[in-house]
Order: sequence, then structure tokens, then C-alpha cells
Amino acid sequence: MNNKAILSALAVITLNSTMASAETNASTVVDGTVHFSFGAGNIGSAVTDQDARSLNFSLESNVHLSEQFKIGVDISHNKLTVETVGGIDFDFATTRFSVMPTYSFGNGYYAGLYLQDARISALTASVNLESYGALAGYVGDNFSVEGYAGRTSLGTNIGAQIDADNIGFIGTLKPTEDLQIFAHYSLANINGAIGTLGDASFAAIGAEYGFGSGWSMFGAFSSADQDGNAAPIRQSSVGVSYDLSERGMPGTLSLDWSRTDYGFAGLEQDMVSLGWTIPFGGAVAAPRTCTMNNARGKNRAAFSATIECAPVLGAS
Repeated sequence: MNNKAILSALAVITLNSTMASAETNASTVVDGTVHFSFGAGNIGSAVTDQDARSLNFSLESNVHLSEQFKIGVDISHNKLTVETVGGIDFDFATTRFSVMPTYSFGNGYYAGLYLQDARISALTASVNLESYGALAGYVGDNFSVEGYAGRTSLGTNIGAQIDADNIGFIGTLKPTEDLQIFAHYSLANINGAIGTLGDASFAAIGAEYGFGSGWSMFGAFSSADQDGNAAPIRQSSVGVSYDLSERGMPGTLSLDWSRTDYGFAGLEQDMVSLGWTIPFGGAVAAPRTCTMNNARGKNRAAFSATIECAPVLGAS
């Protein structure tokens, strides 16, 4: 059975388990956030510059079936449209769906599995990345750590196929009530039809600071590198957010600037985005830019974490 079939089966099991548990267990809780954002900017190099716009959607939810067991569901869609001189729009898009059942052993320790399907469409190319693996971690009063290991299979519409063995670490630190720092590192050993192709690494760090009256500022930076590449792919974002509950309205508004340095041909992308994050079930509406999500370790695979925030890479 392939990963796509397993994902579908696990999604059905999650839904059925949630409905059954809701009928028999009043303690079942569903929480999470929904995020929408729209951005405008440009992409280009020293010799060309094109207008671009982005449209992003994400849903992150946890179904708590008991005090110990929960199933996380994460769905995201990021679309980048590049407007050419001739008036023709080129679309680059990534869609990701992941399911993560975890069990808490008490005293902060937990373990689980993750299964993820990410699809990238760019011009005439399409790429599918299926990832799966196991994870374990610890949540303390003001910090958390997690380690994971798994595999990613990458296939394209022209028949190319490579596999990568992933290992990674995620950490958060909350030194004060208002400041949170988080980081993510992922290393992939790549294998193709002709043998080992080298390593790909992904590292990200981010922070969020609340300075009162519903206002906060945030930022994140990531760098992805692969053996044989002339330069790493770097992404950064910085922004501010406002908790609308201060005005009796739902959600959090965010405004951010992001830059992507693609690491080849001097290609860079700048984008200013306006976002709205709506919490439900008692969840916290933290800023959910793509780079911030990667710094928080939402995508546990070096390949798809890189491409998800830079879908133009799917055409290269």
C-alpha cells in the first residue's frame, strides 16, 4: 500500500474515530487555527523583474480523543502567481496534507507517527513528495524538544524518482511570558537510481514577542543547502500581528515582509502579505507565515519544507 492510500485510510479512521468518540466521550476536544493570507511583491534578478502575488490557506487542527491520545491534521495550500511582460500569468503552487497521531505518556513525554503528502505544480512540471516517519519528544514548563526520523519519496511527472532518509530536531524555548524562540533542523540523505546523491539540509529559527495591548512582532529565517549547489536557498520573514479579541472580534491580523533568495542566477523574491488567523476550540492564533511554520517544525522533511515556501523550485 502506498503512502497516498495510507493517508486516505488514516484520514477516514480519524474522522470515524472522532465521530464515534464524540458520541460516547464528552471530553473529546477539537481545536486549531485557520489561516488566510494575500501578498503582493516581485520576483526577479539584475536583468529582469516581474510582479508577483501570493494566496495562502492553512488549517491546523488537533483531535483530542482522550487526555493521552490525539490526532493532528495539517492542510496547507500556497500559490504564487508571476505576471509576465506579455500579460501571461504563471502559477506555482504547493499543497500539503499531513496526519500525525501522538500518544502522551505523562510527565511531558510523547511519541507518535507522521504521514505527509505534498504536491508541487510549477509550469509544466509536477512533483509529489510523500513522507512518513516516527517522532518522540518532551514538553516542559518553558521548553520543548522533539526528534524525528523517516523517509521521503519524490516523484515527478516525467518519471524521475529519488528517496531521502530524514532525521531532524525541533525545539522551543519560552524564557519569558512574552517571548518564544523556536528552531528546526532537518537532514536528508538522498538516494537515486544510481546510488547515493549526497545530503540536503534545512535549518530554521524564529521568534515571537508580545509587547502588550494585543500587539506582537515576529520573525523567522531559514537556509536550505544540498551537496553540489553553488549557494544555499535562504528565506526570511518579519512582521507584526494584532489580536482582534482586544476589540471583541475573532482572530489575529498579521502584516509581514518576506524575502526568498533562490541561490541561483541572482533570483530573489520579495513579498508583503496581510494575513488573518482564526482560532477555534481554545487554540492560540499564532502568526502562520510559511517560514514561521518551518521554524516551528510543521513540515518534517528537508525537501518539502524548502519547496513549500518557494514553489518556483518545483520547475527547476
